[in-house]
Amino acid sequence: MSLDNKGVWAVIVIIALVGGLAGGWFMGSAGVGPVEGGLQGTQTIVFLAPLTGALSTYGENSQEAAELAEAEVNAWLTARGESWSLDLVVDDTATDPTQADTRMRAWHGQGVEIFVGPMSSGECSQLKSYGDSNELLFVSPSSTATSLSLEDDSIYRFCPDDYIQGPAIAAMLLDAGITEVVATWRGDAWGDGLKAATETAYGDTFAAEVRYTPTSTDFPTEASTLATEVNDLVTAGASLDEIGVLAISFEEIIPYMEDASA
Repeated sequence: MSLDNKGVWAVIVIIALVGGLAGGWFMGSAGVGPVEGGLQGTQTIVFLAPLTGALSTYGENSQEAAELAEAEVNAWLTARGESWSLDLVVDDTATDPTQADTRMRAWHGQGVEIFVGPMSSGECSQLKSYGDSNELLFVSPSSTATSLSLEDDSIYRFCPDDYIQGPAIAAMLLDAGITEVVATWRGDAWGDGLKAATETAYGDTFAAEVRYTPTSTDFPTEASTLATEVNDLVTAGASLDEIGVLAISFEEIIPYMEDASA
C-alpha cells in the first residue's frame, strides 16, 4: 500500500490513538503550518468497536479514548490552520465477526476506507479477505492472533502476537508447579492460536482440553466436563496443587465460572 492519503491517515490514526501521546505530540507541533496540497473537508474514520458482547467493557473504554483523541486531533488541526477535520464514527460490532463484517461493508459502501478496530482477532479474521481485496486499512488496538501475523495485508495491529504471550503463560504455569493442565478456550482465531502457542512453550501436551463456541452464553456442559477432567486427574494420583485450569476467554468467563461453581 503506497503512502498516499491512506498512508498519511495510517500515521495519524496510530499516533492519535496511542493512549497518552495524542495531546502532547499534537499540541507540541501546533506551531507548524498546514501542508500544501493536503486533505480538504471532513475526513471520516469508523471505529468498529465492541460496545456490546463479550468485549463490551473494553469497547466502552476504547470509545472514550478514541473520542478524546478525535477532539485533540481536531484542535491541533485548527491550530495549524488546516482546511480539514477528523470525523470519528463509533459503530458497534457486538464482538461478533459477522456483524463486524456487515458494518465494514456498509461503511465502505459509503466511501469509508479507513477503520479503527475491530478489537478481537476473530473479527479481524472475518474482515481480512474483504479488506485485502478492497485495499482498505484497519488498525486493531488489541488483536494478537498468530494467524494474522502476515505481511502486506490490510491489518495493522498495536500488540505483539501470541507467540510472545503464550510462552509467558507457560512460564507462569511451570513456575507455579503445574504438571497437569486442563485447558478451556474460545474456539476462534485468538483462542486457538494462544492455546497452541502456550502448549508449545509449556513443552508437554495438556492433560485435557475443552474448546467452546465463542458465542456461547451458558456453559453447563463445559463446566461439567472441566470438573470430570479434574476429578479424573486426582483419581489418577495428581494432587490439586499440581493441576491448573487454563481459561483463554473474554468476558464470557464470568457465566462459565458461575456454572463451574454451581
